Amino acid sequence: MKFLYNKQNVYSTRFFLYNYNGSDYRIVKVKSCRNSGFEEIKKNNTFIDLNSDEVKRCSLSRTKRNLREIALCNNFEYFCTFTINSNMGDRYNLDICQNKLKKILHKIKRVEKNFSYVIITEKHKDGAFHFHGLVKNIPDLYTNENGYLSSTIFSNELGFNSFSKIKDYTKCCNYITKYITKDCIKNSHNQIYICSRGLKKSTREEFSYIEFSPSFSNDYCDLKDFNINNLTSNELLYFINLKEGKKRFI
Repeated sequence: MKFLYNKQNVYSTRFFLYNYNGSDYRIVKVKSCRNSGFEEIKKNNTFIDLNSDEVKRCSLSRTKRNLREIALCNNFEYFCTFTINSNMGDRYNLDICQNKLKKILHKIKRVEKNFSYVIITEKHKDGAFHFHGLVKNIPDLYTNENGYLSSTIFSNELGFNSFSKIKDYTKCCNYITKYITKDCIKNSHNQIYICSRGLKKSTREEFSYIEFSPSFSNDYCDLKDFNINNLTSNELLYFINLKEGKKRFI
């Protein structure tokens, strides 16, 4: 039996369209995707250095992508900031700060089942921890003496808190990922962000070909993020034809 090896049989270029919320989309061109039936052979003594720069870079990129997806898919209402009053807990102990925050989040969830959140921890220059995030369906908001929207339960049990109504949703979702850097805070469970359960994720479709100009490109993939409300008339027509199946493959 003669086995003919052809790289095109093993690897192929694939195009994916991710739908986040009906307005925001991402096109991904995977340049060398291994086809089904051609599995990678790994040696038993293969060692992966989890502390290598490349592994850390990939992990950080994946976290940033996941956070942006959660933000875009769940129609949050407010951008929020929390700091812990020194009289209510140790502001310099990460686990204490996060556990106190989680207890309050769970308490609100028991009262308002539709309450949803995604929260990131940040460290002040003095070493104290505070939080930024996105929330929706939070009860008991009021206007404090400084003119900020605040939550009664956070004020009583945590400390300073503020909620700003999201105006430009796409921009806000992109902004929240700025906290994901190589110096971002991880807790004892290696978590960079905490979020409520049951949050929506994007849907994915595959096409034989999608014509686009990438906003990011490397050796592995090209990608482009876009909002359909910002497309030109020709781009919108192409997108409609793609979605209606006139350019559909799978």
